[in-house]
Parts: sequence; structure tokens; C-alpha cells
Amino acid sequence: MKKYTIKINHETFLITIVGLTFLKELNSLELLEKVNEISKDIGVNTIIVNPSIVCSPIQLCLACKYALEAHKRGKNISKKLELEVLLYTIGKRQISEVLNKASIKGKVKDVVMVIVSDTEEKVNELLNRLYSFLKYEMNDKLMNLTEDKVEIIKNVFNISYEELKATYARNLNEALVKCVLSRVTSLRIKK
Repeated sequence: MKKYTIKINHETFLITIVGLTFLKELNSLELLEKVNEISKDIGVNTIIVNPSIVCSPIQLCLACKYALEAHKRGKNISKKLELEVLLYTIGKRQISEVLNKASIKGKVKDVVMVIVSDTEEKVNELLNRLYSFLKYEMNDKLMNLTEDKVEIIKNVFNISYEELKATYARNLNEALVKCVLSRVTSLRIKK
């Protein structure tokens, strides 16, 4: 679990990013409904991200920061903060494309959850209530770049081998993370 504090216009937000592996496969729609129900009841925003497109928790933290700033400035693409975070997560403006690539679909066992809250207690309550319905184990490896994800991420973010070679980095994995972070940031600049 990774936690970040972000301040925007005198407001403080706690961003919690956690990888979850459920003990059994779940229907993605049922999972989304349950998470939305609990989140609404507690008063937090929760974004569930397909772990195959996540290369670093920083990617999701930046996406949250930019989405929150866009909402505060009235420069948001989506009315819903959760969808705005997904837009920034892959650096695209097309909602249909983002839903196709960044959201979960069908049966799922692994997810990355991003929780935007004002208190740690609300985050803990969300995780505890979710666990009481859907047993899971925390799995922070889902937030990091793995060999299995490299080709998927290159395709989703349209990153070529030439771009990776031209990126100043110690290795290709670091270059890939830097390229993804530049895509996340580029959507902010385009607005």
C-alpha cells in the first residue's frame, strides 16, 4: 500500500493506492457496484484500475493530482472524478478508449484500487468493509512494472522501441516508466 498527501487550493487529499488479489474470481460489475456503494456511504472516491496498465504507483498518484486539479479549476473532461483519474492514468481524452483500456472487465482476480479521501480512517473503513464482503490479500506487486506488462503498456501508451532508446534512463524498464509518466503529464498540458 502506498500513501500520498496532495494539497490543492488549501485542501488536503490522502491518496491511497493498493493492489488487491481476491481469493476467488469476481464479476467486475458486481465488484464495481459493491465498491461504489461502500465508497458513497463512507464519502470517498475509489477508482479501480486494470493492473496490466499500471507501471508505477507514481503514475496513479500523478493521475489523481491532475484530475483533482482539473476538477477544482473547472477544466475537467468528465463530471466524475473517478473517470477523470482514469483519463489521466493513460493520458487519453477519449472516454470510450479509456474505459476499454484502463477499466476492469469480465471476471477479475487482481485489481489496483486508488482511494481519494480526506482521512486515513475512511480508507481503513473502506478496506475493512470491502474485505467483509469480498476476501482479498494485499498485493502491491500489481502496482509495479513486470515483464508480463511491458508489451501491454507499450501498446496502450503507443510507445515505440525507438522512443525507449531515446529516453534517458538506466534501463528499458525505467525508460518505459518515464514515457508513461510523460503521457500522464501530457494530458494536463493539452488542456
